[in-house]
Amino acid sequence: MSKVKKTSSKNKIKETTDKASDVAKNIWLAGLGAYGKAYDDAVSRVEQAGKDVPKLFEDLVKKGAHIEADSPPAENPLEKARTDIEERIAKMRENLGFGKISGAGGDLSKLEAKVDALTKTVASLSKELASLNKPVIKAKAAPKVKAKAKAKTKVTATPKASAKAKAIPKKKAK
Repeated sequence: MSKVKKTSSKNKIKETTDKASDVAKNIWLAGLGAYGKAYDDAVSRVEQAGKDVPKLFEDLVKKGAHIEADSPPAENPLEKARTDIEERIAKMRENLGFGKISGAGGDLSKLEAKVDALTKTVASLSKELASLNKPVIKAKAAPKVKAKAKAKTKVTATPKASAKAKAIPKKKAK
């Protein structure tokens, strides 16, 4: 009986290892099958995407055109910035009192009256100055002649000045 037990235990071990090998091989094949299925799905999706991309793009363009038609027109940012700056300048002018006309042109008419009065004053002063300048021009001509006469007179140096001139040596020209 010991031989029978030995053979039956060897058979059981062989059967168990065969089953384990089969299970391992089936696991390996299941993994390969999953990889193959994933690869096939990826290939079919890429092919489908290649066909659908132009259609998808066209659909997106149509949708964008529809949204653009329904929405209000976009404002130009440069134009908005320009108007904002102009509004700020107008506020500053108003706060500082530039261009402000109160009443029915009261301030403006007062300024015009002042300008007219100043213009008349300047005109009368200019005439007065012109009448004063005529005799002064003749008086100025006489001293110019005297200045020329003074320039002709010889100026003599004092003894101290001539001694200083002798003490300072002159530079020689090279």
